[in-house]
Amino acid sequence: MPIAPQRIDGVKGADRSVTVDLSRAAVKAAPPYEPSAAPDRKRETELYSHCGRPPYWAPGSTLEREI
Repeated sequence: MPIAPQRIDGVKGADRSVTVDLSRAAVKAAPPYEPSAAPDRKRETELYSHCGRPPYWAPGSTLEREI
């Protein structure tokens, strides 16, 4: 599953890990990732809906979050 940058909580270079604000179950149950498929709004909408998050293009949402 591709992870939107807004879902990243932290990166630890020493142990090469990334922490996200999604449950392990949500990541495992996500729609399959198809690297050969071109990204489109339908696919993005499905992923945001699966994660229960508003899409970045929705009114009032922001691409940035405080760190």
